[in-house]
Amino acid sequence: MTNAIRAFGWLVPWFFLVSVIVLIVMLFVSRFSKRPNKRDVRETLGLWCLACWYIGVVMITIIPNGGSAPIQFEGEDRARFSLVPLDGWFDQYGLNLTAVRESALNAILFVPGMILTLWFTKMRTSAAFIFLIGFGGLIEISQLLTNWGRALTVTDIIMYSLGTVFGWGICGSHVKRRTLDKPLSTKRIFSKSH
Repeated sequence: MTNAIRAFGWLVPWFFLVSVIVLIVMLFVSRFSKRPNKRDVRETLGLWCLACWYIGVVMITIIPNGGSAPIQFEGEDRARFSLVPLDGWFDQYGLNLTAVRESALNAILFVPGMILTLWFTKMRTSAAFIFLIGFGGLIEISQLLTNWGRALTVTDIIMYSLGTVFGWGICGSHVKRRTLDKPLSTKRIFSKSH
C-alpha cells in the first residue's frame, strides 16, 4: 500500500477536485432540468459515484506515476505492448508476485465499475459488460498511443474482464430480474428492514 500511496498519492487532491466539480455540474443540471424530487437526487448521486469511478480509473491507469513521462535513454527500447496472456507472471525465479499483484489490482479496479453500472443505470448486464470491457480496451489503446511509460497488455484486458465478472457476481443477487424502465433504487440498500 505504501508503494501505491507513493505512486498515486499526488493524484488524490486532483481526484477530489475533479469529483467535486462533476458533482456540482450534475446537481446543477439535475436541479434545473426538471422538478427535482428525492429519487432524482439519489439517482444523481449514484451516477456521480459512477462518474467518480471512471475519473479515478482514468487517473490511475493513464496518468504516469509521479505525473511525468519516464526518461527514456537513447538506444533504450521499451516494450509498448504485450499480446501474450499472463506475460510477466513467471520469470527465471518462478512466480513473479509483483506482476500477479498488479494483475489482481487491475481486476479489483473494475469490480466497483460493474456494480455501479448495474445498480444506477438502465443498462442490461450484457451491455454493461461489453461497455466496461470496451472502456478497458480504450485505456489500453491510450496507453499504447501515449508516450507515458505505460504498455498495452492482453493480461490487463483479461483482468478487467475478470473484475467485471466478479462485480456482476457480487451485484447479481440484487439485480436479478429488473425491468429496463426503472433502475434499482438506493432505498433498498439503505433501508433499515432487510
